[in-house]
Amino acid sequence: MFSEDAQSRFIDAPPDALEAVYASINSPQVQVGGATPSPAKGVVCVLGAGPDAAVVVIGLCIESAGRNVVYRRDEGPCSRDELPDVLEEALAFAESMGFMIDSLNWPSLDDEHRLAVQYELKVFSAPEQRGRDDEPRLALARLLSSF
Repeated sequence: MFSEDAQSRFIDAPPDALEAVYASINSPQVQVGGATPSPAKGVVCVLGAGPDAAVVVIGLCIESAGRNVVYRRDEGPCSRDELPDVLEEALAFAESMGFMIDSLNWPSLDDEHRLAVQYELKVFSAPEQRGRDDEPRLALARLLSSF
């Protein structure tokens, strides 16, 4: 089961820590924490946690509210053997909120495209950092995402 991680305001993961990224191809209206329903983008990520474990994270970006919501598995990291079932559970959780999720084929992307994807998927940045060009990595991602 997945629950909101009130401590996390975004998915803080460098591109090389991500093993798989699935993103919504739509923006359904979601209502989180009693707030007004708003359009959101969703992602499901698999992060490596050593050779025998992985962490599956679900992130929502509610741009109109200027916030992200991160969900983590209640049981914590999973073993590599459990990963297919945990990933299926995470995708079903996201789909139950109305998201249509598609794989971004993360392993096949080169570093530049990975940065561009992370820039475009706002759940990978803190809301107060959006739109700031003072970080060179974001400036590069913005440039690459424009092509």
